[in-house]
Amino acid sequence: MTYERKRLGINKSTLWYIKKNLLEDKTTKIYEKILLKIGH
Repeated sequence: MTYERKRLGINKSTLWYIKKNLLEDKTTKIYEKILLKIGH
């Protein structure tokens, strides 16, 4: 996952907070900039 994160240009902290919130079933706000990087 680290290689893919770096390739996409996503900060480690951004990914950490997204994963943390998803695992805790919390609402996660994913900003347009990140969505564009992952292709959605």
